Amino acid sequence: MRIKFLIVLLVMGIVLVGCTNAPVEQPELEDDTPEQDTPSDGDLDDASSDPDQPVSDDPENEDTFTILPVEEETDSVKGIYLGRMDTGAIEVLVDGAYKVFRWHMDEEEAQTGEIQPYTAIDIVYSTNEQEAQVVSNLTLAPEPGTPEIIPYKEEAVFIRYMGESQCYLEIEEQPHLFWFALELMESEPPTLTEDETIQASYYMDDYGRQVIVSYETLN
Repeated sequence: MRIKFLIVLLVMGIVLVGCTNAPVEQPELEDDTPEQDTPSDGDLDDASSDPDQPVSDDPENEDTFTILPVEEETDSVKGIYLGRMDTGAIEVLVDGAYKVFRWHMDEEEAQTGEIQPYTAIDIVYSTNEQEAQVVSNLTLAPEPGTPEIIPYKEEAVFIRYMGESQCYLEIEEQPHLFWFALELMESEPPTLTEDETIQASYYMDDYGRQVIVSYETLN
């Protein structure tokens, strides 16, 4: 009996060892993750040419973009330079009105050199936040010429010269500044004397200059 009992225990041990080492099959799990399409080279080219996508100027940094400068609005006028009010401003006669423009004397020296009073000029300017008119460019006007039509003829009394091509005439007891036309200066420079009465033919140009084209003495 004892031998049979030992045999039964041995058989049971072998069975238990075989059950323990048997491989366990794992059930297959279904993959519920949807498949993603890999973009082709053609799709990448289409995406890069999309006009709605921002374009970077820096290929190494897609967040870098060029900011175009805002163009400053400017205006232009023609007038007569009267003089400098201080180191940073000038006074100009424009359409019969006195106007002040911001223009530093260093810019005057760099652009035109010293300007004599009563010189005709062209101004390009902008208006800043303080409503000041700031000169961005200033050029000297050409010497006045002779137009086809001379609209005015006036009797006047010569007072004095103002430089080589300008003079003061008295009309109805009021002094007026006049310019001599370039052609008159080149052909027959005026030789007027104080208190001499003349009849002057003249016009007014775009700068506001009263330009004498011809004259004749009356006394």
